Amino acid sequence: MIVACTVTLMILSVAPPAPPGASMVEVDLVRAEFQAQGEASEYPPSRRQSIATRFSSYTGIAAADIAVFVTDDPNNANIVDVRVDHTIPTGTSAATIASTLNNGILRGVDVLQAALTQTGGTIVTAVFAATVATRYVAVYPPPAPGPAFTETMIIVITVGGVLALVALIFIARQCDAQRLNEFTTLVLGVLSRFRGGGGGGQEGKRGARETTSKSTVRAPIATPPPSPPRPPPSPDVIVPKRSVKVGASSQQPPASASVENLLKRIQRQTKELSERVTTGTNPKDDAP
Repeated sequence: MIVACTVTLMILSVAPPAPPGASMVEVDLVRAEFQAQGEASEYPPSRRQSIATRFSSYTGIAAADIAVFVTDDPNNANIVDVRVDHTIPTGTSAATIASTLNNGILRGVDVLQAALTQTGGTIVTAVFAATVATRYVAVYPPPAPGPAFTETMIIVITVGGVLALVALIFIARQCDAQRLNEFTTLVLGVLSRFRGGGGGGQEGKRGARETTSKSTVRAPIATPPPSPPRPPPSPDVIVPKRSVKVGASSQQPPASASVENLLKRIQRQTKELSERVTTGTNPKDDAP
């Protein structure tokens, strides 16, 4: 068993060829070995995982970094060789982990047997000291960041920019303010329909109609004050009717002249009436 461990250590110390695009990195590991009863087929992954969990509770290394290998012993029937490899994380000493195992559960068969009581009936027959070995791991460099824009994206952006420029030139040369407003209303209506369903177009039209009605509000028209009522005519004043001759000129005299003539006639009739009343004559007697 010691010869086998020496050969394994020598093999591990030689770096294997790296796969394409990777580099081999040397990693320290602590190997604990023991023998137990049974055959390798009796140690499924769940049982091996339980053994790794028990070793993790003693070393403080995560169970995911502990690998358990079980093989049939070539010299003894119904005996298996169990190898427990601890991958040492960065900042942890491999020698410290090995010393912890040798002074702990690997002190003897009975100590390890007590530690593995809940691992599916593992019966330990022999225990070996933990050793420090070297393992090489293939490490691949991080993938290089891809280009910000692929060729397809560049083509799409270029074609879109050219089409937008052509459309802008066409709009600037062919469209006026009214057409631009109609086109904007159409685009907004389509977008509102896609965002809010079927009612978006009606709401857009209603909003545009309200905006138009608000923009065309006119100032209220001032109403002139009412003119004062005219006084009723006096019953003693006789307003003569004016006869219009056919063919006469339609030009009327000035308003001030007609008022003066009317006042003169009223004064003259009043004077005649007062004289007749004074003399006691009847107007009918004077008639020829």
